[in-house]
Formats: sequence, C-alpha cells, structure tokens
Amino acid sequence: MNIAVNYHSGALQKTGWVRVGHNSSFTNQDAAWSFVITPGSGESVAKIDSVRWHFNWNNEAGGSGWQGAFTYIAKIRSGSPTGTVLASVQATLQGKSGNWDVQASNLNLAANTTYYITLNLNGSTLSSLKTFSTTATAEVLSWTSAASKCTAPTKILFNGKHTSAYASPGQGVQFEIVGGGGGKDNAFVRWHIQELVFKPGQGELTGWRNATNANEQENSAVYHQSSRFCTLYPTLIRGRNKRFRIRAEGAAGEQYYSDFAEVAPNVISNSPPNVCTNVTADKNIVAPGSTLRLSFTGGGDPDGNLWMYQVRAEDENGVAFTGKDLGRQYDVTKNYVDIDLGLVPEVFRAGTKWRFKVRGHDGCEACSWSAPSGLVQIAGVVHVYGADGAPSNAMAYVYDQAGAPKLTTPYCYNANGAPKLGI
Repeated sequence: MNIAVNYHSGALQKTGWVRVGHNSSFTNQDAAWSFVITPGSGESVAKIDSVRWHFNWNNEAGGSGWQGAFTYIAKIRSGSPTGTVLASVQATLQGKSGNWDVQASNLNLAANTTYYITLNLNGSTLSSLKTFSTTATAEVLSWTSAASKCTAPTKILFNGKHTSAYASPGQGVQFEIVGGGGGKDNAFVRWHIQELVFKPGQGELTGWRNATNANEQENSAVYHQSSRFCTLYPTLIRGRNKRFRIRAEGAAGEQYYSDFAEVAPNVISNSPPNVCTNVTADKNIVAPGSTLRLSFTGGGDPDGNLWMYQVRAEDENGVAFTGKDLGRQYDVTKNYVDIDLGLVPEVFRAGTKWRFKVRGHDGCEACSWSAPSGLVQIAGVVHVYGADGAPSNAMAYVYDQAGAPKLTTPYCYNANGAPKLGI
C-alpha cells in the first residue's frame, strides 16, 4: 500500500515552511496537504481504515512563532481543503520544535482518491502560530481487502481413490485435483503444478520445478492447468517417481494466490515385470479338453506391482494362437498357470501339437514372453465298435497268447502322460 502526501496551500513563512494558527484578524487560512492512497501490486482494496501522518515544526527555522503550549487540530476532509470533515484529531504542541503524528481510524477511505488533511489552532487564541514544514509523510495502518486468497487443493486422486500410479515412460496419467479454488472477489484462474523427482533410497534429485511433459520438458500446458483433471507424466528413467505440489491462482493477483500444497501423490516410472524362464508343462500328451499346468521360474516385478501371469500358445510351426486367454494366474506368489484347452476345442483338437509361453503383466505393461515350453501333443480318441458295428463305450476286445478274448483299455498313460498299451 502506497500513500503520497503533497503540500497544497497555506500561509508560507518562507520556502518549505508554513505558519499554522490564527493571525490577529483570525482569518489565517488552514494549512492543507493532499494525499492519495494507491494499492500495491496485486492488492485489491475495499477500504482504508486507519492512517497516520507525520508532521514536524521548528519555529527558529521558520522565522517566528510562539513557543508556548497550544492545542492544534487536524481535520481529514474529502473533496477539497474545505470539504466534508471525515475525522478530527487534536493535540497540544509546545516548545521551539517537535513532531506531531496524527493518527485517525475508521476512515473508510477509497483507494486512488484525493483527500486532504488540514492543520490549524483549535479555538480562538491569538498569536499562537507555529511553523510547520511543508514536507509531510504518511503510512496506512490498516485496510480491508476486497478479495480473499485462493484456497489450496487438499489432494489429487487417480481413478477417484489412489494417490499414486505407475506409468510407462512417455505415458501420461490423469489425476483429479480435489479441493481448492478461488476466493472472495478473486475468481479462480488456473492451477500451478510443480514436481519433485525422487529415486528410492536417494531422496530429492532435482528440487521443485514446473511440471514437465512426456519428454521431461517444461511445458505450460502441463504446469498451468485450468481443469481439475490434469495429466501428469513419469520420468524417462524407470524406477523413479515424482511428488507434486499445487497452488490455486486467482484473478486478484499473485498476492492472492494460495500457498503451495504438497499433495504428495506419486507418478512412478514403471519397470516392466521380470521375464519368466524354464516354462514346463506337467504333461507332454493330453486328451482333448484337458487342463494343463505350466510351471516356470523367474518372473516377479521390480516395482512390486505385478498384476498377473498370462499364457500364449503357438503350434509346432510357431504360429501363435491369439484368441482368448486360456488361463491367468492372479496369485502372483505362485509360479504356475493352469490353462483349460477345452475353452477352444476347435483349435486345441486331437492330433495337434503346441508350445506355451508365459509372461507377467503389472497392469501397466507386460514383460517379454518367455522362451516356449516343449511340445505338448493333443492325443487322438480311440473309438470302440460292437459286434453290430455300432460305436460303443465298452472296452475293446484283445486276445491273449492262447487266443482267448479279454476286455482291456486300448491305451493308458503313465505319470508323464506317455501312452502305453494296456492288457
């Protein structure tokens, strides 16, 4: 808040000094100073409540004047040196020289408006003039703002509930800014978002900076957002994360921006899951529609955010089956996936051979597929016919060395799934 005070009028004793008080005919005019109060940068003023003016006198410097004690009065006026009196302040001044601080409250003054303060003797005492310097100063003691500060946000959320998210380098994540906004007579204009980059175990690496884009370049479209939905980006270096702080900026100017609120969610630059190794099927020959267990080693996730394991099948010629998932393992503490070949019987039919690959997925990205398992053969179906030629589920007839018929299963399987002839 700035206040300019300028000498306006009065009975000059000599350059720089004005005589204040009554002459012998009681016609000596008031000494008058004008003043204008100007808001500082970003200040929005409703009214000025309290002001203090600083005057000094020196009768010897001024030339002449009584040194006795007399009561003087200062009047704050609007419009002109003889205009409406807004406030009056009086004090007894004595001695050859001194200072007079005139302080007035409850003024209800407007900014950028010219007002006046006048000095003269209170009463009708004759020959009580004192010589005041024409140079006066003043300061604003209190004022009422027309605007209030913006309010800072309280948090930012991913998917409405999470304060952090993993993202592949270059892939933005949309967060919602919760809370905060403009103030009284201070319309919200935009958010200002800054980021702090951390690496686990090493703490702050860069200090606060304006939020950057997918290429880690400062970009006003990222750090100055007007919507509550903002897109924030991970670092290009995997495994690092960003913390954010946000303030609300309003129309009333910088003095009325909110403080920065460190909302501390993270956008973590995602590391893909580890590649699975040594994929092994629990059988190398299975009947059509069977369930197959694929075990593996390795896997896991360096970020600890693994979501599931998936399976891909390819035939003996290396052609991949790209249809529906045959099985998923969501319990990532288990290093196996059970798959159901019966989900696609027209593909995994008798007589075909398949290899299987496994990979981890963290919900953000997957790792590379593992090397394939060994071939698994889908076995053929043995049809048994009765004496009348009709197909039957009965056991087939075989003959022993004496020529006597016996019922038996044509094929059975050992523990490794290998067929053998049963008797």
